Amino acid sequence: MLILPKSVIDSTFYVFVAGVVVPDTGLWYSIVDMKLQGGLGQVVQKNVRYINHPVQDMLTAVRHGNGKDWWLITRRWRSNGAGIGNDEFWVYLIDSIGINPLPIQHVGLAHPDGAGDMSFNKTGDKLALCGWNNYLAVFDFDRCTGIVSNENLIEQNGAIGSHPFRVYTSAVFSLDGSKLYVNSSQEIYQTSGKLYQFDLNAANIPASRILIDSFPVSAENHGMEMGPDGKIYISCVFDSIGSAFHIHQLCLITSTQT
Repeated sequence: MLILPKSVIDSTFYVFVAGVVVPDTGLWYSIVDMKLQGGLGQVVQKNVRYINHPVQDMLTAVRHGNGKDWWLITRRWRSNGAGIGNDEFWVYLIDSIGINPLPIQHVGLAHPDGAGDMSFNKTGDKLALCGWNNYLAVFDFDRCTGIVSNENLIEQNGAIGSHPFRVYTSAVFSLDGSKLYVNSSQEIYQTSGKLYQFDLNAANIPASRILIDSFPVSAENHGMEMGPDGKIYISCVFDSIGSAFHIHQLCLITSTQT
């Protein structure tokens, strides 16, 4: 789920949702007007399916170079359990007129995947993409044109069950953009969840990977986001009593320490 303003001079917001379960596949949105209900907000348009093909379980956005509009990015899910590769980026300009799709962009290694994460660095010119099939890469992004380019492949996807096999669920840049932090979920392929760091300034980025922490199966690490306070927050799928989404915090002290 992802929330974006319709306009910098308006009070209405899009709430985008990636539908990944049949029959609710596709990209959906609702519109909320925050002027209504005494400032509490009210849904004025609900559950509109914008595209109906399966999408990967990831959404991300970054402000346009003009400082007022936004870019929304999704990826098509083509695997369908048959191992069909996908290299498609679906980019949409969100402005005061509405939702405006760019032509589909075919960039980087085509790999079968249904989930993972996309995230931008602070300046919005780098886009990280990770997947459940052991895939990890960083792309260039043009905030003025919405063009994705120049795949820097860090780890190529591997066959499920191969070793080592990492189910990458989320990736976040450090504040200065020099490091990339990546969650690898335990799932059924590892004995515990892992948090890795990659040095994006290293001559050999794949070889720069270091293990920051391991998570027990009872508190499996999953989603990860940079907060407005500059700290990275990690959500856990489970805890020891089986409830979901307990929050753990990773504080980045400097660009070189954790």
